[in-house]
Amino acid sequence: MKKHPTTLEQEAKTLWATFDEQNVEKFWKKYDNLLDQHKQKPQEVKISSTTPVTPTLPQINPKTVFHPDALYIFGKLCVVSFPLLIVVAGLHESIDSFSVSQITAILLLSAIGWVIFAFFSAANVCSFELTKDHLVIRNALFFVNKKVLWRRIESIHIQQTNDPEGKTSHELVVTDLIGFKQRFAYTLSAKNHQQLYQVLSKKVSRIDAGNYKGYLA
Repeated sequence: MKKHPTTLEQEAKTLWATFDEQNVEKFWKKYDNLLDQHKQKPQEVKISSTTPVTPTLPQINPKTVFHPDALYIFGKLCVVSFPLLIVVAGLHESIDSFSVSQITAILLLSAIGWVIFAFFSAANVCSFELTKDHLVIRNALFFVNKKVLWRRIESIHIQQTNDPEGKTSHELVVTDLIGFKQRFAYTLSAKNHQQLYQVLSKKVSRIDAGNYKGYLA
């Protein structure tokens, strides 16, 4: 693309055309004056009339999945792992007393027993997901999920249970329009509990959190 000469370049070219070797000092004086004039001129600042583009902020979606308290999960993992530690420790202490076939049988039976124990332990680990049309109860086993339509829910409340040993547990009780009740282990943290019930209050007309303050609260 052809470059157009600037005003300074044009005036300098015109001045050079008048260069006279007999009047060198006069020429350089004019040349210096020309440079000084252009230095004193303020630079033109082009202001764009284009409307500034406001950056689009990412949309923050409200939380829709509520998991059990981290301490509850950690406790479950410890309980599930404890039987394995006992078996491994026992075999380590008396491994010389067993043959390879006996050790294999012990490990196999222990594995079967552990799977059954872990299955029933995980059955009480529930997360709650809120969708447009359903309350979804997700079990730790992943393939055991239950969906309840919002329009079929009459009420939701938290029920506290005290066993003979003094241990307190809580359940989320969902009652449908015909009076059928479904119960799910409820071990949310205080923060998750408050957020969940804020959303539930917009979905279900009758809700009651009881005296639940959060897991271990």
